Amino acid sequence: MSLPLGPTAQPPLPPHAIDDLLLLASSGTDGSRVILALIRRIVEIQDQASEEQLVRLVDEVGALLRREAAAH
Repeated sequence: MSLPLGPTAQPPLPPHAIDDLLLLASSGTDGSRVILALIRRIVEIQDQASEEQLVRLVDEVGALLRREAAAH
């Protein structure tokens, strides 16, 4: 699966697609690419998402960052 990270990134992902990214991260895919994609999505959906959704996503990114740091 190719993650769009450049300036031509696609419109915001629906919530289930964000969950798919989180699943992708837990499957051993390059964590740094997933983290960047998630951060981009958080910024894109920040006006439409609830505070609880944003907090959950930020917590997930934090967990991924800690896991990546521990792996290196």
